[in-house]
Amino acid sequence: TRWAQIHHTFEAPFYYISYATSAIPAMEGFVLSKKDYSAAVKLYNDLITAGTEYDFVELLDRLNLGSPFDKSTITDIVSGIVNVFKQ
Repeated sequence: TRWAQIHHTFEAPFYYISYATSAIPAMEGFVLSKKDYSAAVKLYNDLITAGTEYDFVELLDRLNLGSPFDKSTITDIVSGIVNVFKQ
């Protein structure tokens, strides 16, 4: 019952969804950092300077990141993570 005592579960119901959806591009950035660190730093800088002009999916598209709502994005990231940890 502890989950019922966490106020943002009810006050901000999309709180957990935002964590889940933001984890996907974060993992994509992680995989990129293992392949091309400079490109990952550029991606990070582009992300933090983008501001609030674009919605989430538009921003991902502008930064050439996959959508967490697209199954192929998840498949690609899983493959990338597996390759990182095989090394």
